[in-house]
Amino acid sequence: NANHIAGFNNIYKNVKLERISFMNREEFLISYWKYYTILEDDFITLTRYVSIDEHNYKTYSDEIMKQILSVVSEFENICKVICEFKGSQRITIKNIAECIFDKIEDIKSVEIVVKHTKDIKLNPFSKWEKNNSSELFWWKGYNSVKHNRRESYMEGNLQNLLNALAALYYMELYLVRKIGRNNGDKDVPNSVSKLFKIVNFETKDTVIGYDLYTMTDEDCKEIIELCK
Repeated sequence: NANHIAGFNNIYKNVKLERISFMNREEFLISYWKYYTILEDDFITLTRYVSIDEHNYKTYSDEIMKQILSVVSEFENICKVICEFKGSQRITIKNIAECIFDKIEDIKSVEIVVKHTKDIKLNPFSKWEKNNSSELFWWKGYNSVKHNRRESYMEGNLQNLLNALAALYYMELYLVRKIGRNNGDKDVPNSVSKLFKIVNFETKDTVIGYDLYTMTDEDCKEIIELCK
């Protein structure tokens, strides 16, 4: 009858929503990390022409603008996954900030080293405020380019892109660590970033190459048991 059908639909809906919010490490690697590495490689190609140097931070171009639009869009996507927002919801940066500040208490102090540079360190979230969420300078640059390109073309610059990519990298590692800890799986991606290293970011596992990891204490114990 109608009540049974309605009940079945509610059960199906709940199962479907639970499945959307659940993700294993392999799904993360295929759906998110693989795309991140493409974005990172695009940026590295760009550095053949524009070096990562503070003197070049205000350099802008069509290519840089294109990459910013892709990187920040993906930042939004991965934050929605972390926050478990449902696909039908209209999500704003304010919604994202409220969620992220609740989940990551030290988000403003995140520090990211840019490899192979003259000691460049980034703090992509330092100006972020839970109650003033649009204060991320690279987010403001992205928003300006997206909605008012003719007057804000110069916001498509290297500084905004570099910080946006670093912010995305942090969220990628935060998500895979969360998945690994929830599922008892490795809590790192399957490859190392060619660009970034997060200061004081602790994980159980350490990735040292493509699908190569250092041995954990648990791994050593298992080997010892096998050899007995």
